[in-house]
Amino acid sequence: MLFQVMNRVSQPAAVMLSWTVLFVLLPLCAYGRTAGEVLGELKNTRGKAREAKLVEGARREGKVVLYGTTGVDDMKEIFDGFKRRYPFLEVGHYRGGALKVYNKVVAEARAGRYEADVLESTSLTGFHLKEQNLLDPYISPSRDGLLKDFMDREGYWTAWFQQVVVMVYNTTLVKKSEVPRSYEDLLNPKWRGKLSMDDEDDDLFGTLLDHWGKEKGLAYFRKLAQNKPTMRKGHNLQTNLLAAGETHIAPWIFAFRPLVLKQKGAPLDIALLNPVISDPKQLMLAKNSSRPHAAALFIDWLLTDGQKMIVEKFGRTSTRPGLNERFSELALPDYLVVKPERLGPNSKEYAELYCKTFGHC
Repeated sequence: MLFQVMNRVSQPAAVMLSWTVLFVLLPLCAYGRTAGEVLGELKNTRGKAREAKLVEGARREGKVVLYGTTGVDDMKEIFDGFKRRYPFLEVGHYRGGALKVYNKVVAEARAGRYEADVLESTSLTGFHLKEQNLLDPYISPSRDGLLKDFMDREGYWTAWFQQVVVMVYNTTLVKKSEVPRSYEDLLNPKWRGKLSMDDEDDDLFGTLLDHWGKEKGLAYFRKLAQNKPTMRKGHNLQTNLLAAGETHIAPWIFAFRPLVLKQKGAPLDIALLNPVISDPKQLMLAKNSSRPHAAALFIDWLLTDGQKMIVEKFGRTSTRPGLNERFSELALPDYLVVKPERLGPNSKEYAELYCKTFGHC
């Protein structure tokens, strides 16, 4: 997704060198240290004592700012819940797509501005922000109980919910007996011209290549391309077009939206194709945050009470077992997780292969 666009505008080595020098010289946060260094003082403090220290610092800071990709309506309720717990904190918010969030953070850093304290975006946004030296590790105590596939050891990213990728189909156009039950079933020539895919899903493409092996994976996708899927931009758009009967099947859609529409009467249903891909929504600490205590309070809360809200009320899928899932069929023992550390180093190659395979660039 993100890196497909980024990698189309590669920079010369000299420009990259100048950026490297720039980030080395960037000022640290208001405390004279990076956000991670400030919070590192609390690594041996737990429970109420730790929260009290964070609250003390956060009261002085007065505000926390999130740059994220989750919808504004859902996040407004999340912010209201956080402010009920910590009413002394103002919450600032910028919402955009993954690329817009990345570009805004990088552009502000280049200008010597550091507005964001907490970042919330895709795994690959996190990978590229870390490459730019704009993240600090933060191992929140609220990570306890999360599934291990949804956080890294160093603490650069922690997923507060996951987006389970499912195949969605129009129940009016596709008979139940004909519904594909595997990736191989999608290769049937009868689906030629009846599939819809997102032209920015190279991260899902790359995750399957990594899982299956490059040779096997490319052979599969080249056969899938022979069925002439319509390449569109946006999972929500694809879901709406499916509901309207303009296409039959979309193999890669985040599950919560079609399931919500199904509950409202839309002619949609889902199928889980093995392996089931999970695209986590990651939380990250901005390295040069001037409000590290407020940032830590916010991340800690999002991983606990905030996660409970986003899962149980808004239908996202948890990264923590035991919550009351609105869509329990998505709570599986195993997922093929989109991981920054695995996918990121090969992002340019996967973006180019995806574009070449499906011919949409």
